[in-house]
Parts: sequence; structure tokens; C-alpha cells
Amino acid sequence: MKSVSNWILNLSSEKIAKLLVVYPIGIILVLTSLSLLIRARILQDNFLLEFIIIKALFLVLFSMIFFWALWIWATVISSEEEIIGLNLKWFKSSFYFFIAFIIWQIIRVFLFENIDTAPNKKSDITPIINETLSMIVGLGLFIGYPVICHYAARALLSKKTKDKITFTKALGYSLLLIFIPISIPFLHLYIHEGRSKTSSIIKLYGIAVFLLFVMFCIALVTAFTEKV
Repeated sequence: MKSVSNWILNLSSEKIAKLLVVYPIGIILVLTSLSLLIRARILQDNFLLEFIIIKALFLVLFSMIFFWALWIWATVISSEEEIIGLNLKWFKSSFYFFIAFIIWQIIRVFLFENIDTAPNKKSDITPIINETLSMIVGLGLFIGYPVICHYAARALLSKKTKDKITFTKALGYSLLLIFIPISIPFLHLYIHEGRSKTSSIIKLYGIAVFLLFVMFCIALVTAFTEKV
């Protein structure tokens, strides 16, 4: 874990933007386009290929979340507890809750939702167990997500100001991380100040927006042609 954290902290903000935003959106564009072409019967209808594409989309999304979570971990762990002003044990507990939620969702998507066995179909207890576990882990997410974002906000602010951080000082950064997690490349500048230019990051976000626009146009065309 320490080697992964060091690797993330040594990345430039441009690299963070590519790994977190540009590359995932580019892959999603390709996979989504293939799925739409199959449904529009432009490509040969292939159930196995469609299944693989759907699972690959989930995998890309989960990979983005994992990278985001690892960045949060690396940022907080690399900071001093005294400057952050909070005990790191609460951060670790919240982080584990969050990771448990992600792992559970991966298990549900890749295993439970595709098990085509008699017990899975006929058992009345399986849905109850699944929903109970989902509620427990979901509660962990509800509690853990804002907590780890607040810790990361304090860590970032401490790297910027070199002063002891309070809740009020870090509130703005906390809200930014909670509601706009893709802002991480800009916030990463506080870790490696001067290694990346804001204009370069903005260009990468422009590319990501363009890719999203292309994806929207493809979906719009297939919808208008009534082939999907």
C-alpha cells in the first residue's frame, strides 16, 4: 500500500487528470459506441460481446472509484496527524467502510446478478441477505464517504498553508471533494506545486468534455433513427 501511495503522490496533475477523467471516458465512449452499434444491428448481434461490454463498463467505473480512493488514502496518510487536527484511526475506519462498499458492489455486479442457478432463483432468503448486506454497507458508505473527503480536504489545506487546520477552514475543500470528485487533478497541484500548469489540466478536461459530446451525439443519432 505504501508503494502505491508513493506512486500516486509522485504523479503529475496532468497524469492524474488522464487516469481519472480522460482515459476512462475514452474507454467508455468506445464501449458504449460498440454497444449502441450492436443494438442498432449495424454490427452483428452478439450476446456474449454485449455482455462483456456491459461488464467492462462497470469495471472502468469501479477502476475510477478505486483510483480516486487510493488518491484520498495517499493524500491523508502522507500528512501529519497533528497538522490535520484529527485522529487518523477514524479516517482508516471510514476508508475501509468505503472500500467494503465498492467490493460489495463489484461482487453483486459480476457474480450475484449473473448466477443462473436453481437456489438463486427459488430461494427466498437470498434476496433478504443481499438487501441486508447492501443496507449495512450502504450505511458505511453514507458515513464513510464524507468523512474521508473531509480528511483529504484537511490534508490538502495543510500542504498548502502549512498551518494547523480546523473544520471551518477545510469546509470548502470538503464540499468540493464530496460533490465534485473529478476536481482532484486541480487539488493535486497543492501536493506538487509548480509541476503542472492549470491550463494544461483545463485542456485535458476540454478533451473529456468533447468525448462526452461525441458519446451524446452517437446516442442521439441512434435514438432518432429508431434503431435502439
